[in-house]
Amino acid sequence: MGLHLATFSIVGHCPRRGMLGVAVSTAVPAVGGLCPHVKAGVGAVSTQSWVNPYLAIEALGLIEQGTTGPEALKTVLAADEAKNLRQIGVVD
Repeated sequence: MGLHLATFSIVGHCPRRGMLGVAVSTAVPAVGGLCPHVKAGVGAVSTQSWVNPYLAIEALGLIEQGTTGPEALKTVLAADEAKNLRQIGVVD
């Protein structure tokens, strides 16, 4: 019997209160410093699997400039050579 590990993230937005949040659970230590990214009043992003925190930072910057969350995600992944290895979620 092999060891089975899993990672999951949830990214949420409460439209009534305007609050944003990210939660991540995994067997890898210290993911809280790499995976969740939140900018108050802008959006929230979680990147996991083959983590690249710069994608989250760039996506939040695009959202802050007026780009929608889905469009920001599309833009950052378009320039990412390892996009097929990423797991990333965005809310704005």
